[in-house]
Amino acid sequence: SKVLDDCGVCRDPGDPGFSRTGIVDYHLGGCVGCDGVPYSGNELDPCGVCAGPGCLSTEASLRSWCCDCAGVPFGPNVIDFCCNCVNREEHFLELSDGLFNGPPENHSLAFD
Repeated sequence: SKVLDDCGVCRDPGDPGFSRTGIVDYHLGGCVGCDGVPYSGNELDPCGVCAGPGCLSTEASLRSWCCDCAGVPFGPNVIDFCCNCVNREEHFLELSDGLFNGPPENHSLAFD
């Protein structure tokens, strides 16, 4: 039998689309945000933070934790010694005068 879910939709409680407070389902077309509240509109940002700021701001302090200096989530860019945002692999090659082929495989600047 069908009943109203927490989004106000009449569905069978066994239906995968049946929305319940506390169970995030916005990504499945339901109304429960990442905070577990119906109709909050809150979604995960690219860094996985619920209602997080994302990486779009030009102000670094207003970005989510995983954004690099170019605003790319989990991106390849770092700040160099002159405070410029540069690609970390190119920067490492420049620092090593091309002597090495980038950072060691297990180094924090190495590409995954």
